[in-house]
Amino acid sequence: MPDNPNKLSQFWQELKRRKVVKLIAVYAATAYIIFEVVDIVLPRLGLPDWTVTFIIVLVIAGFPITVILSWIFDVTPQGIKKTEPIHIIKKREPLPPPAKRKLKSSDGIIAVLVVVVVILAYPRVFRSEGDLFRKAYEGKKSIAIFPFTNHTGDSTYNHLEFGISELLINALSSSQEIVVLDNQTISNVIDHIEHIQKAAIGPDVAREAAKRIRVESYITGDFMQAGSTFRINLKLIDTQSSKVLTTEFVEGAPDSVFSMVGALSNSIKNHLEIEVLGESTGIELADYVTTSSPEAYRYYIKGLEKWWHGKGGIQELQEAIRLDSTFTEANLYLSIIYSRHAHYDRARETFVKANLGKERLSRKMQLWLEAFKAQYIDKNPYRSIQLFEEVSEIEPLSRLNWFWLGDSYRIIEEYEDAQLAFEQILRLNNKLGQWDAPRFYYFLGWTYKELGEYKKAQKILKNGADLFPESTGIRFSQAACALLQQDTVSAHRYIDEYKTELRKTGYFPDPSITAYVGHIYYQGAGLKQKGTEIYRQALDMRLKAGRDIDTVNPGNNLFWYYGILGNVYVADSIDIEQGMEYLNRAMELSKVAYSPSGHPWV
Repeated sequence: MPDNPNKLSQFWQELKRRKVVKLIAVYAATAYIIFEVVDIVLPRLGLPDWTVTFIIVLVIAGFPITVILSWIFDVTPQGIKKTEPIHIIKKREPLPPPAKRKLKSSDGIIAVLVVVVVILAYPRVFRSEGDLFRKAYEGKKSIAIFPFTNHTGDSTYNHLEFGISELLINALSSSQEIVVLDNQTISNVIDHIEHIQKAAIGPDVAREAAKRIRVESYITGDFMQAGSTFRINLKLIDTQSSKVLTTEFVEGAPDSVFSMVGALSNSIKNHLEIEVLGESTGIELADYVTTSSPEAYRYYIKGLEKWWHGKGGIQELQEAIRLDSTFTEANLYLSIIYSRHAHYDRARETFVKANLGKERLSRKMQLWLEAFKAQYIDKNPYRSIQLFEEVSEIEPLSRLNWFWLGDSYRIIEEYEDAQLAFEQILRLNNKLGQWDAPRFYYFLGWTYKELGEYKKAQKILKNGADLFPESTGIRFSQAACALLQQDTVSAHRYIDEYKTELRKTGYFPDPSITAYVGHIYYQGAGLKQKGTEIYRQALDMRLKAGRDIDTVNPGNNLFWYYGILGNVYVADSIDIEQGMEYLNRAMELSKVAYSPSGHPWV
């Protein structure tokens, strides 16, 4: 036992002699700096997340290798040489007495590394005041409201500088989605900004104060008077970019300040709540919102989420339009869904309403509007492709636009071009993160299937099924792929899962579920005889069920079943006369019919 401390001491001295200790310190400091730089720089360059992980693994794996090489070799003025054991050196020449240590260039390098590490680590160890503010805002939209500037030339209105901001603070604080800082906090922050007088709060001061308290946006404004008209102006500004998000103003009599501020607060509150709702969803939305009603926007998002997940969405979009008939995006998407459900008259009617708001849209949205008109109203998919490609040059990072472009190619069965567009989304997913759009996975899987690349199809569909286990569209495509590969066991399993998920939605009665299974065989796998048999079975089930079995959308939807079977009879020359009778019957019934709320395969 007495020898152990001596051996440990000798080992420690040997580590220092071979400069292993110094190397470990330098390596650790350098690794920390690399990790910090990689964490900051690589995401800004648009590189995928795995590159950061790869660099971290390399640095960690290099540590033991570097330590071993440091033990074995030494860097000398004569070059890299193998380090000799201490007992050989002692035999060859006695060790010199310890001398006063001189500073070396390596000491300077270590000192610089230590300073850099301290600078990088300081913000993580000692949180700033702004970080404390940010923690309080977590999950909500944060906003600061600064005192308004009196431009009336009448000092008797000076009390309104803080008075208007206080009224706005009180009104906006009632929202569950917004955190508003109080006037006292704002004043304290402004007081700590050097060389600033509180009476002269300009744009630079407001921006600096907003950055210190880490709010996402802030409000500045002024008020003025012309004759008997009193006007209040307001700007909502993004803190980071200094971009003006919206401007508002109200006018009235000088004694109507309370009602004027009430109108302003309602407008700003709606704007912020709509922004919060947009940020809360994983789907990609339009870059411009044409409604001022948070409730209408809430229904709009619910409708899109349901539609993207193959679970309907018509009712929610209809409710959004009921709340705001001028809601352009809601009218546009409802027109698209009507078109996909073969409700062409309704699609045209709804599209006309969407087109009325065209001038309020961004250039990208205007091009989209024209593209959907070309595709669904004018039946000119080649023109829609041209317009979507034009958008891709304006917004190359828009996964939604690449999806529409791929879908346009898919509709005209140009699957190789569709594949290129859809695979662009896969590349963007590496940069932007996972896209919450199961339709993308089964459309890409469907495209691979049509190209005969069944392994690729099943792989991407499996990824989609893992992410979105309730997606009916993915199950549909999986079943079709399995049938094409003559894997009937897997196909039947996928079909059972597909039917189960359809029933869970509550939208689809058994006859329509049977018809959708017919789509798997007829349109998915090209097994037309089997598919036609299932279509006949679905029509018989629907005729036996009575007129109003669709409790979600009451009405005679028999036209849908007659239409499917009529098209099949005519297209495949099974019985053209009977097919025309079915189609005429479908035409008559469709005038008063309501289609099912969802269409899980298109």
